[in-house]
Amino acid sequence: MSNSNGITNSTTNATCNCLSGTSWDYYLQQCSLDCHSKESPNSNGSRYEFNSCHCNNGSVWNYSLRACVVNCSQITFSVSTLNITACNCSTGFNWDNITTLCKINCTGKKKSNEKNLNSSYCQCNNGYSWNSTTLICDEMATINCSMIPHSNGSNIDPITCFCNTGYFWSKLGTACFVDCTNITNATGNDKNGNCNCAGNLTYLSKQRICTTAVDCSKVPNSPGTNLDTGTCDCYDGYIFSNRTIKNKTVGVCHRECTRYPKTINRTDPN
Repeated sequence: MSNSNGITNSTTNATCNCLSGTSWDYYLQQCSLDCHSKESPNSNGSRYEFNSCHCNNGSVWNYSLRACVVNCSQITFSVSTLNITACNCSTGFNWDNITTLCKINCTGKKKSNEKNLNSSYCQCNNGYSWNSTTLICDEMATINCSMIPHSNGSNIDPITCFCNTGYFWSKLGTACFVDCTNITNATGNDKNGNCNCAGNLTYLSKQRICTTAVDCSKVPNSPGTNLDTGTCDCYDGYIFSNRTIKNKTVGVCHRECTRYPKTINRTDPN
């Protein structure tokens, strides 16, 4: 009898003495695994068959170990199963029992502070960024601050620009954002670095104020921002004016026809 010591239970004479970690199953008439948490950690407490258990998410049944083990095939940088609760990791990675992940070993990583940003990234020194393919800190290209709006054109370091008064370098490291903290009715920055305004107010970038103004958000050929209260900013090659289209006067960004020889203005927005 599988999972039995081969001796009939002297009390009942109808069951077998089962090995440790198993118990008699009257329905199957054999010794089956105990799948409760004490005997089978990471099991949900129910049997899959007499010799295996249903496992919790993130674990799979291992017939050799007779247990629910970490599903190492789903763990990045894992190469095989070490034991019930851990995986063998790729070279340069160590098993982390807290996160149950293969964690990169940042000790000795050049151009890093030897600390982990997360399980697969090391924190790099200023001027360097983590390369997730080569697993090293690569030197970052120096930003040309002369091309960054609202910067005075100079670098604090290779990846940071000096911003003009009233602006600050964004955490994304890509632009000088408006400092909205001192602008009345501003509620913070939008994704482009301008200010969001309370209620139906509109932000005017040149005046750096929140005020009542024409809504430019749906004007074709405009980035959706305002030049002033009654004028929208237009993409290069377009100018703003009010035009009557189908008996309705609307503000549009139309082509700046003076740029094109032998052309005349049309009345549609294009």
